[in-house]
Amino acid sequence: MKTSFKISLVVLVGLLIVGAPALTQNANGEVDSNDWLGKILTFFQTIAEYIGKGLVSLIDQVANVKLNQLEEPLGYLGVLTIFLGVLSMISAAKKVLWFIVMLGWGLIIVRIAMEVINYSKT
Repeated sequence: MKTSFKISLVVLVGLLIVGAPALTQNANGEVDSNDWLGKILTFFQTIAEYIGKGLVSLIDQVANVKLNQLEEPLGYLGVLTIFLGVLSMISAAKKVLWFIVMLGWGLIIVRIAMEVINYSKT
């Protein structure tokens, strides 16, 4: 396979995992889990929720800061990190995914640091 095709495929799959739940929402904003795409996205959403809750719990134990609003972003970053590990054999895709994941983790760390600094002042 050509490198540009591999990169496009990895980016498409990453966007599908993270952004596609909106494609299967019904009029009430709930994900329709009756079709196959809805079931797959519900599966990824559930995994992201569990990963996010675990990471927030870990951060709470270490830094004593409640970050419940970051459960979803942390969960999806966890899913992307796992996805990166699975696709780490493709070198071009690795670079793109590492950039996205590192940018996401960097922004989350900045947010956590801001919460810790804000928490210590009160």
